[in-house]
Amino acid sequence: MTEERDEVPLLPSLATDRRLDAQLRDSLRILRDQAEDAELRERIADVLAGRTSLRALARSPEFEAFVTPLARRGWQAWEQMAEDEREQLTEDARTHLDPWG
Repeated sequence: MTEERDEVPLLPSLATDRRLDAQLRDSLRILRDQAEDAELRERIADVLAGRTSLRALARSPEFEAFVTPLARRGWQAWEQMAEDEREQLTEDARTHLDPWG
């Protein structure tokens, strides 16, 4: 794949939170690897390499078409969870992403 630039945060708001930036990068790598469209994979790789912005990618119709069904499935899975499962998942996320942890 292409070279990545981890030293520059993907979003300015993540400049002080390297853990969240790393989580976002990991999520983008997963999306890149799951995308069947070679051009979309390259656009995601360009974001990771710092050649284009996350905002430009997020506003592209190709990315929207790819991510929308994934988001819907995620929301459906969330809605089907029991309340205690949701609470546990939320707590696990807080623990994992806690900037003070």
